[in-house]
Amino acid sequence: TAGPSNDFSVSVSPSSGSVQAGQSVTTRVNTAVTGGSAQSITLSTRSLPSGVTASFNPTTVTAGQSSTLTLSASSTAPGGTRQVTIVGTAGSTTHEANYSLTVGNDQPPPTNDFSVSVSPSSATVQAGQSASATLSTRVTSGSAQSVTLSASAPSGVTVSFSPATITAGQSSTVSIATSSTTTAGNYTININAAGSSATHSAAFSLTVNGGGGGETTWATWTPYTAGDVVTYDGVRYRCIQSHTSLPGWEPPIVPALWQRL
Repeated sequence: TAGPSNDFSVSVSPSSGSVQAGQSVTTRVNTAVTGGSAQSITLSTRSLPSGVTASFNPTTVTAGQSSTLTLSASSTAPGGTRQVTIVGTAGSTTHEANYSLTVGNDQPPPTNDFSVSVSPSSATVQAGQSASATLSTRVTSGSAQSVTLSASAPSGVTVSFSPATITAGQSSTVSIATSSTTTAGNYTININAAGSSATHSAAFSLTVNGGGGGETTWATWTPYTAGDVVTYDGVRYRCIQSHTSLPGWEPPIVPALWQRL
């Protein structure tokens, strides 16, 4: 008399679940021996909804064992309830179980956003000189957007961009110029990047040496600081080395101390 044929059953617990687009849900796939001896069962799925993928851990079990099924919905998976068929195969024998999956699509799309940085973030110049830096942007979520650049600069400092409008992910060259009369000091320049859905800024620290807020007529026995601007015989000069002026040290005579403008 022949013994009972090897056979098995497949079930899932729980048999239904829901998931938001872009997320995952799990269920337990259980097997049991219903006849004969336990045999190796390979698990798979069919009739997966659009935008949904399935994975088993493990993919192969011995009848009587269980596996975890993970169903992952992509961010573009359409909403609705669909039946997922779980198939167990051992040799020429197959058994199936159904899982009811509901995909929700009420997740809002990611907001378009970006970040801003400037390098270098500081510079030291003499009054009348310029500095440059690179402003970089990076898409942090959503899609790239058009970004318009501007700056909040103190009196005596001008800021320009090349180009002044970029797409998030691109860079721009920042030129920071001072005048000969820019007052010496430390300044913070806010570099602003405005997009349609977000606005960000980066700070640039500028130190200006010399200057002083105005020009004077050169005179003897006067202390001058590098960067100071004077006039002598109707010609403007900038001090390039701090010193106290002496008779015979007139600006046109001592180019080591004065630079004609």
